[in-house]
Amino acid sequence: MGMVYYQNGDLRQENLKKEFKRYIEPSMQFYEKEGLLKFDQETGFTRQELEKSMAQYIDFISRHLPAIFYLQAVMVIFFTLLLAAFVNRRRGDERLKKKPYSEEIMPWQLVWVAIGGLALTLWGKNRSVPVFYSGTNILAVIMPIACYFGLAAVIFQLQRTREVYRRWLTAALVVLSIFFLPSAVVFLSIVGLFDALLDYRRIRIEKGE
Repeated sequence: MGMVYYQNGDLRQENLKKEFKRYIEPSMQFYEKEGLLKFDQETGFTRQELEKSMAQYIDFISRHLPAIFYLQAVMVIFFTLLLAAFVNRRRGDERLKKKPYSEEIMPWQLVWVAIGGLALTLWGKNRSVPVFYSGTNILAVIMPIACYFGLAAVIFQLQRTREVYRRWLTAALVVLSIFFLPSAVVFLSIVGLFDALLDYRRIRIEKGE
């Protein structure tokens, strides 16, 4: 997938932009007909700025399609395993029994995937567009995974905190997630990565891994 994107990225991207523009143009005409664009112009937001914002959004999406497709595959596998475990438990089979979420830990090998993505992003930022977006695609895939395990680590710590502090910390985490979602994702991703390396919860140590 990476090689196809590297070799044909520009061509595929141009075709995708044309498709997006073909669907966006009727919407623009509808907004203009309804007077919404006129309202935007009165507030200082012109049609040119709107088209520029849409073009930037299209460019961002088109360059990260590999990550989007890969994350879709990950989600399909994740929910398939959950469904299989649920069906097996209903039949009395415990072979696919899922461990408590607070005890899940990310495989430490995935930390190197994150490091590789960050290295490609930094190295290609001012040198190579394909290398840069290869790195950002890797980060776009690994961050939700690290965030998932980072949340497990945070919940584990909350469960071991005194009740009076647990409520305040939980409320702070909810507020952070609602009003500062990007910051919350970055924070939980970092927690997940460091937990995978250092095993703060001593999960691997207790199991002798």
